[in-house]
Amino acid sequence: FFFSSRRRHTRCSGVSWARRCVQETGMCGDGANDCGALKQADVGISLSETEASVAAPFTSKIQDISCVEVLLKEGRNALTSSFQIFKYLVFTALVQSLTVLILYYNT
Repeated sequence: FFFSSRRRHTRCSGVSWARRCVQETGMCGDGANDCGALKQADVGISLSETEASVAAPFTSKIQDISCVEVLLKEGRNALTSSFQIFKYLVFTALVQSLTVLILYYNT
């Protein structure tokens, strides 16, 4: 779903409508008039380092939408790393519990 508008209130209402219809929404903006829509979107990317960078969760130094691909890759890598760390911690706790049980029954 792509949405484009020149008016600030239309962008905000477009993002809120997309949030109701779609599971996740994203918004790229480059100016101060995008702040409301950047805040409402699930993923807001500011393409400027000035006004909108305060409102957006993500700020890109790349001034085009190719940063969306980079953000998606980094998010996927972070999610994969979190799952791997969780699996490691669960496995470590399981091994420790089994070791204690074996030592307890052997004594």
